[in-house]
Amino acid sequence: MKSLQKTKHIKRIKIPALALFCMILSSLFFTACSPQSATVTPGISGNVIVTNTNSSSVVEVDTVTTDTVFNIKLPIKPTQVILSPSGIKAYVISSTSNKVYMINTLGQSIAGYFKLPGDPLDFVISPADNFLNAYVILANTNKVAVVNLLTNHISGTFYAGSDPTSIAISKSGLLGFITDYKSNELNVVDLINYRTKFFISVGEEPISVAITPNGGTAMVVCQGSNSVYPLNLNTFKLEPSIFVGQSPNNIIVDNYISKAYVSRSNQNQVTPIDLIKNVALIPIVTSGIVQDIAVSKNGYNLFVAQTDPNQLTVIPVYLQSDAFSVKLNFNPTSVMPLS
Repeated sequence: MKSLQKTKHIKRIKIPALALFCMILSSLFFTACSPQSATVTPGISGNVIVTNTNSSSVVEVDTVTTDTVFNIKLPIKPTQVILSPSGIKAYVISSTSNKVYMINTLGQSIAGYFKLPGDPLDFVISPADNFLNAYVILANTNKVAVVNLLTNHISGTFYAGSDPTSIAISKSGLLGFITDYKSNELNVVDLINYRTKFFISVGEEPISVAITPNGGTAMVVCQGSNSVYPLNLNTFKLEPSIFVGQSPNNIIVDNYISKAYVSRSNQNQVTPIDLIKNVALIPIVTSGIVQDIAVSKNGYNLFVAQTDPNQLTVIPVYLQSDAFSVKLNFNPTSVMPLS
Protein backbone atom coordinates (compact mmCIF):
# COMPACT_ATOMS: atom_id res chain seq x y z
CA MET A 1 0.00 0.00 0.00
CA LYS A 2 2.86 2.40 0.71
CA SER A 3 4.22 2.04 -2.80
CA LEU A 4 0.84 3.00 -4.25
CA GLN A 5 0.77 6.14 -2.17
CA LYS A 6 4.25 7.05 -3.37
CA THR A 7 3.20 6.54 -6.97
CA LYS A 8 0.30 8.94 -6.52
CA HIS A 9 2.65 11.49 -4.98
CA ILE A 10 5.12 11.57 -7.84
CA LYS A 11 2.47 11.59 -10.56
CA ARG A 12 2.81 15.40 -10.82
CA ILE A 13 6.46 15.15 -11.94
CA LYS A 14 6.74 15.72 -15.69
CA ILE A 15 8.90 13.19 -17.51
CA PRO A 16 9.82 13.75 -21.17
CA ALA A 17 8.21 11.23 -23.51
CA LEU A 18 11.51 9.84 -24.79
CA ALA A 19 12.89 9.42 -21.29
CA LEU A 20 9.68 7.74 -20.16
CA PHE A 21 9.88 5.31 -23.08
CA CYS A 22 13.51 4.46 -22.24
CA MET A 23 12.62 3.90 -18.60
CA ILE A 24 9.82 1.49 -19.52
CA LEU A 25 11.99 -0.36 -22.01
CA SER A 26 14.82 -0.59 -19.51
CA SER A 27 12.46 -1.88 -16.85
CA LEU A 28 11.12 -4.58 -19.15
CA PHE A 29 14.61 -5.63 -20.19
CA PHE A 30 16.00 -5.93 -16.69
CA THR A 31 12.89 -7.72 -15.45
CA ALA A 32 13.24 -10.32 -18.18
CA CYS A 33 16.98 -10.76 -17.71
CA SER A 34 17.18 -10.55 -13.94
CA PRO A 35 18.11 -13.82 -12.20
CA GLN A 36 15.45 -13.13 -9.63
CA SER A 37 12.73 -13.25 -12.27
CA ALA A 38 13.95 -16.47 -13.91
CA THR A 39 12.28 -19.72 -12.97
CA VAL A 40 14.95 -21.76 -11.25
CA THR A 41 14.37 -25.50 -11.47
CA PRO A 42 15.71 -27.08 -8.29
CA GLY A 43 16.62 -30.23 -10.20
CA ILE A 44 14.04 -32.50 -8.64
CA SER A 45 13.42 -34.36 -11.84
CA GLY A 46 10.36 -36.13 -10.54
CA ASN A 47 9.77 -39.75 -11.39
CA VAL A 48 11.97 -42.82 -11.08
CA ILE A 49 11.43 -46.54 -11.58
CA VAL A 50 12.42 -48.73 -8.65
CA THR A 51 12.62 -52.52 -8.70
CA ASN A 52 10.89 -54.49 -5.98
CA THR A 53 12.58 -57.87 -6.42
CA ASN A 54 10.81 -59.60 -3.54
CA SER A 55 7.35 -58.76 -4.91
CA SER A 56 8.27 -59.28 -8.60
CA SER A 57 7.30 -55.77 -9.59
CA VAL A 58 8.57 -52.43 -10.84
CA VAL A 59 7.28 -49.27 -9.21
CA GLU A 60 7.25 -45.74 -10.57
CA VAL A 61 7.65 -43.20 -7.77
CA ASP A 62 7.11 -39.45 -7.98
CA THR A 63 9.89 -38.07 -5.78
CA VAL A 64 8.18 -34.67 -5.54
CA THR A 65 4.79 -35.85 -4.26
CA THR A 66 6.11 -39.24 -2.98
CA ASP A 67 3.14 -40.87 -4.74
CA THR A 68 3.27 -44.25 -6.47
CA VAL A 69 2.41 -43.68 -10.16
CA PHE A 70 2.26 -47.35 -11.09
CA ASN A 71 3.12 -50.77 -9.69
CA ILE A 72 3.49 -53.36 -12.44
CA LYS A 73 3.64 -57.03 -11.54
CA LEU A 74 6.00 -59.17 -13.61
CA PRO A 75 6.53 -62.93 -14.04
CA ILE A 76 10.21 -62.39 -13.11
CA LYS A 77 12.04 -61.05 -10.10
CA PRO A 78 13.47 -57.78 -11.48
CA THR A 79 17.00 -56.75 -10.57
CA GLN A 80 17.74 -53.94 -13.04
CA VAL A 81 15.88 -51.41 -15.19
CA ILE A 82 17.46 -49.93 -18.32
CA LEU A 83 15.76 -46.91 -19.87
CA SER A 84 15.78 -46.43 -23.64
CA PRO A 85 17.28 -43.10 -24.79
CA SER A 86 13.80 -41.85 -25.76
CA GLY A 87 12.52 -42.64 -22.27
CA ILE A 88 9.42 -44.28 -23.71
CA LYS A 89 10.52 -47.85 -23.14
CA ALA A 90 12.22 -49.51 -20.19
CA TYR A 91 13.89 -52.91 -20.25
CA VAL A 92 13.60 -54.98 -17.09
CA ILE A 93 15.97 -57.87 -16.41
CA SER A 94 16.30 -60.49 -13.72
CA SER A 95 19.43 -62.38 -12.76
CA THR A 96 17.29 -65.52 -12.40
CA SER A 97 15.41 -65.45 -15.73
CA ASN A 98 16.38 -65.27 -19.40
CA LYS A 99 13.35 -63.12 -20.24
CA VAL A 100 13.68 -59.36 -20.73
CA TYR A 101 10.41 -57.51 -20.19
CA MET A 102 9.65 -54.20 -21.87
CA ILE A 103 7.62 -51.53 -20.09
CA ASN A 104 5.80 -48.73 -21.90
CA THR A 105 6.52 -45.84 -19.55
CA LEU A 106 3.82 -43.65 -21.11
CA GLY A 107 1.12 -46.32 -21.14
CA GLN A 108 2.38 -47.69 -17.83
CA SER A 109 2.02 -51.26 -19.05
CA ILE A 110 3.98 -54.32 -20.18
CA ALA A 111 4.85 -53.99 -23.87
CA GLY A 112 6.13 -57.55 -24.35
CA TYR A 113 9.27 -59.57 -23.73
CA PHE A 114 12.07 -61.38 -25.52
CA LYS A 115 14.33 -64.26 -24.56
CA LEU A 116 18.09 -64.34 -24.13
CA PRO A 117 20.33 -67.42 -24.45
CA GLY A 118 21.11 -67.13 -20.73
CA ASP A 119 20.28 -65.15 -17.59
CA PRO A 120 21.37 -61.49 -17.84
CA LEU A 121 23.96 -60.06 -15.49
CA ASP A 122 24.42 -56.62 -17.06
CA PHE A 123 22.60 -54.84 -19.91
CA VAL A 124 23.77 -51.72 -21.74
CA ILE A 125 22.54 -49.90 -24.85
CA SER A 126 25.18 -48.78 -27.34
CA PRO A 127 25.23 -45.02 -28.06
CA ALA A 128 26.00 -45.74 -31.74
CA ASP A 129 23.72 -46.52 -34.73
CA ASN A 130 20.73 -44.69 -33.24
CA PHE A 131 20.88 -46.92 -30.15
CA LEU A 132 20.17 -49.99 -32.28
CA ASN A 133 22.02 -52.60 -30.22
CA ALA A 134 22.11 -53.74 -26.63
CA TYR A 135 24.93 -55.81 -25.14
CA VAL A 136 24.03 -58.24 -22.38
CA ILE A 137 26.43 -60.21 -20.20
CA LEU A 138 25.04 -63.71 -19.74
CA ALA A 139 25.62 -65.21 -16.31
CA ASN A 140 27.66 -68.44 -16.11
CA THR A 141 28.33 -68.53 -19.86
CA ASN A 142 31.39 -66.27 -20.33
CA LYS A 143 29.50 -64.64 -23.19
CA VAL A 144 27.85 -61.40 -24.23
CA ALA A 145 24.66 -61.45 -26.31
CA VAL A 146 24.04 -58.77 -28.93
CA VAL A 147 20.36 -57.74 -29.14
CA ASN A 148 18.85 -55.84 -32.05
CA LEU A 149 16.38 -53.54 -30.26
CA LEU A 150 14.30 -52.98 -33.41
CA THR A 151 13.49 -56.66 -33.81
CA ASN A 152 14.28 -57.83 -30.26
CA HIS A 153 16.24 -60.70 -31.78
CA ILE A 154 19.67 -61.98 -30.80
CA SER A 155 22.08 -61.11 -33.60
CA GLY A 156 25.06 -62.92 -32.10
CA THR A 157 27.20 -63.69 -29.06
CA PHE A 158 30.90 -63.32 -28.33
CA TYR A 159 33.44 -64.28 -25.68
CA ALA A 160 33.46 -61.93 -22.69
CA GLY A 161 36.16 -63.36 -20.41
CA SER A 162 36.50 -65.95 -17.67
CA ASP A 163 34.22 -64.12 -15.20
CA PRO A 164 32.55 -61.06 -16.81
CA THR A 165 30.71 -58.74 -14.44
CA SER A 166 30.09 -55.42 -16.21
CA ILE A 167 30.23 -53.90 -19.68
CA ALA A 168 30.54 -50.37 -21.07
CA ILE A 169 30.54 -49.18 -24.69
CA SER A 170 32.75 -46.47 -26.21
CA LYS A 171 31.08 -43.30 -27.49
CA SER A 172 31.78 -44.44 -31.06
CA GLY A 173 30.17 -47.80 -30.42
CA LEU A 174 33.24 -49.53 -31.83
CA LEU A 175 34.72 -50.89 -28.61
CA GLY A 176 33.35 -52.75 -25.63
CA PHE A 177 35.00 -52.82 -22.20
CA ILE A 178 34.25 -55.82 -20.01
CA THR A 179 35.47 -56.32 -16.45
CA ASP A 180 36.80 -59.83 -15.74
CA TYR A 181 36.54 -60.38 -12.01
CA LYS A 182 38.68 -63.50 -11.64
CA SER A 183 41.51 -62.58 -13.99
CA ASN A 184 41.90 -58.99 -12.73
CA GLU A 185 41.67 -57.75 -16.31
CA LEU A 186 39.66 -55.49 -18.57
CA ASN A 187 38.68 -57.16 -21.82
CA VAL A 188 38.70 -54.71 -24.76
CA VAL A 189 36.48 -56.01 -27.56
CA ASP A 190 36.24 -54.97 -31.21
CA LEU A 191 32.47 -54.64 -31.70
CA ILE A 192 32.74 -54.76 -35.48
CA ASN A 193 34.21 -58.28 -35.53
CA TYR A 194 33.20 -59.26 -31.98
CA ARG A 195 36.75 -60.26 -31.11
CA THR A 196 38.96 -59.41 -28.17
CA LYS A 197 41.59 -56.84 -29.13
CA PHE A 198 43.55 -57.21 -25.92
CA PHE A 199 43.33 -57.68 -22.16
CA ILE A 200 44.55 -54.96 -19.81
CA SER A 201 45.67 -55.84 -16.28
CA VAL A 202 43.98 -53.63 -13.70
CA GLY A 203 43.53 -53.88 -9.93
CA GLU A 204 42.10 -56.81 -7.99
CA GLU A 205 38.56 -58.01 -8.69
CA PRO A 206 37.32 -55.53 -11.32
CA ILE A 207 33.56 -55.41 -10.95
CA SER A 208 32.21 -52.33 -12.75
CA VAL A 209 33.20 -49.97 -15.57
CA ALA A 210 31.90 -46.69 -16.99
CA ILE A 211 32.99 -44.31 -19.75
CA THR A 212 33.57 -40.64 -18.87
CA PRO A 213 31.38 -37.98 -20.56
CA ASN A 214 34.14 -36.92 -22.96
CA GLY A 215 34.67 -40.53 -24.02
CA GLY A 216 38.37 -40.37 -23.21
CA THR A 217 38.57 -42.60 -20.13
CA ALA A 218 37.19 -45.90 -18.89
CA MET A 219 36.77 -45.86 -15.11
CA VAL A 220 37.30 -49.40 -13.78
CA VAL A 221 36.11 -50.22 -10.26
CA CYS A 222 38.30 -52.85 -8.60
CA GLN A 223 36.61 -54.23 -5.51
CA GLY A 224 39.63 -56.07 -4.13
CA SER A 225 41.83 -52.97 -4.43
CA ASN A 226 39.23 -50.56 -2.99
CA SER A 227 40.05 -48.28 -5.90
CA VAL A 228 39.03 -47.00 -9.32
CA TYR A 229 41.53 -47.36 -12.16
CA PRO A 230 41.24 -44.76 -14.95
CA LEU A 231 42.18 -46.15 -18.38
CA ASN A 232 43.18 -43.57 -20.98
CA LEU A 233 41.36 -44.62 -24.16
CA ASN A 234 43.78 -42.77 -26.42
CA THR A 235 46.89 -44.54 -25.16
CA PHE A 236 45.23 -47.54 -23.45
CA LYS A 237 47.46 -46.93 -20.46
CA LEU A 238 46.33 -46.82 -16.85
CA GLU A 239 46.51 -43.57 -14.93
CA PRO A 240 47.10 -43.43 -11.15
CA SER A 241 44.41 -45.32 -9.23
CA ILE A 242 41.85 -43.51 -7.06
CA PHE A 243 41.15 -44.88 -3.58
CA VAL A 244 37.38 -44.79 -2.92
CA GLY A 245 36.91 -46.85 0.24
CA GLN A 246 36.20 -50.44 1.19
CA SER A 247 34.44 -52.82 -1.23
CA PRO A 248 33.33 -50.55 -4.09
CA ASN A 249 30.84 -52.30 -6.38
CA ASN A 250 29.32 -49.87 -8.89
CA ILE A 251 30.14 -46.65 -10.72
CA ILE A 252 27.99 -44.18 -12.63
CA VAL A 253 28.98 -40.96 -14.39
CA ASP A 254 27.25 -37.59 -14.48
CA ASN A 255 27.39 -36.19 -18.02
CA TYR A 256 26.88 -32.58 -16.92
CA ILE A 257 29.08 -31.80 -13.95
CA SER A 258 32.09 -34.05 -14.68
CA LYS A 259 31.67 -36.30 -11.69
CA ALA A 260 31.39 -40.02 -11.09
CA TYR A 261 29.78 -41.73 -8.12
CA VAL A 262 30.87 -45.03 -6.60
CA SER A 263 28.72 -47.17 -4.32
CA ARG A 264 30.15 -49.70 -1.87
CA SER A 265 28.91 -53.11 -0.75
CA ASN A 266 26.99 -53.07 2.55
CA GLN A 267 27.95 -49.46 3.20
CA ASN A 268 25.97 -46.28 3.82
CA GLN A 269 28.25 -44.13 1.69
CA VAL A 270 28.68 -43.01 -1.92
CA THR A 271 32.08 -41.68 -3.00
CA PRO A 272 32.11 -38.88 -5.61
CA ILE A 273 35.03 -38.56 -8.03
CA ASP A 274 36.10 -35.34 -9.70
CA LEU A 275 36.63 -36.48 -13.30
CA ILE A 276 38.70 -33.44 -14.22
CA LYS A 277 41.29 -33.96 -11.49
CA ASN A 278 40.69 -37.73 -11.06
CA VAL A 279 40.48 -37.44 -7.29
CA ALA A 280 37.97 -38.80 -4.79
CA LEU A 281 35.89 -36.24 -2.90
CA ILE A 282 34.35 -36.38 0.56
CA PRO A 283 31.97 -39.39 0.73
CA ILE A 284 28.22 -38.76 0.81
CA VAL A 285 26.81 -40.43 3.92
CA THR A 286 23.29 -41.87 3.79
CA SER A 287 21.11 -43.18 6.59
CA GLY A 288 20.60 -46.61 5.00
CA ILE A 289 22.59 -49.31 3.23
CA VAL A 290 23.10 -48.36 -0.41
CA GLN A 291 21.61 -50.82 -2.91
CA ASP A 292 21.89 -48.82 -6.12
CA ILE A 293 22.69 -45.35 -7.43
CA ALA A 294 21.62 -43.38 -10.50
CA VAL A 295 21.85 -39.81 -11.74
CA SER A 296 19.15 -37.80 -13.51
CA LYS A 297 19.57 -36.99 -17.19
CA ASN A 298 19.97 -33.28 -16.46
CA GLY A 299 22.73 -34.04 -13.99
CA TYR A 300 20.95 -32.29 -11.14
CA ASN A 301 20.13 -35.19 -8.85
CA LEU A 302 21.76 -38.30 -7.48
CA PHE A 303 19.25 -41.00 -6.53
CA VAL A 304 20.23 -43.56 -3.88
CA ALA A 305 18.12 -46.67 -3.24
CA GLN A 306 18.63 -47.92 0.30
CA THR A 307 17.56 -50.52 2.83
CA ASP A 308 17.54 -50.31 6.63
CA PRO A 309 15.48 -48.18 6.27
CA ASN A 310 13.78 -48.79 2.94
CA GLN A 311 13.91 -45.46 1.17
CA LEU A 312 14.97 -43.48 -1.87
CA THR A 313 17.20 -40.51 -1.15
CA VAL A 314 17.38 -37.61 -3.59
CA ILE A 315 20.61 -35.60 -3.44
CA PRO A 316 20.64 -32.33 -5.46
CA VAL A 317 24.33 -32.59 -6.40
CA TYR A 318 24.20 -29.78 -8.97
CA LEU A 319 22.80 -27.12 -6.64
CA GLN A 320 24.38 -28.75 -3.58
CA SER A 321 21.22 -28.18 -1.58
CA ASP A 322 19.74 -30.37 1.15
CA ALA A 323 18.95 -33.99 0.36
CA PHE A 324 15.59 -35.54 1.18
CA SER A 325 14.25 -39.09 1.34
CA VAL A 326 11.11 -40.83 0.11
CA LYS A 327 9.99 -43.67 2.37
CA LEU A 328 9.21 -46.96 0.65
CA ASN A 329 7.23 -49.94 1.92
CA PHE A 330 9.51 -52.42 0.16
CA ASN A 331 13.18 -53.24 -0.28
CA PRO A 332 14.40 -51.28 -3.35
CA THR A 333 17.05 -53.17 -5.32
CA SER A 334 17.68 -50.75 -8.19
CA VAL A 335 16.65 -47.28 -9.34
CA MET A 336 16.37 -45.62 -12.77
CA PRO A 337 15.36 -41.95 -13.32
CA LEU A 338 12.82 -41.29 -16.06
CA SER A 339 14.21 -37.83 -16.80
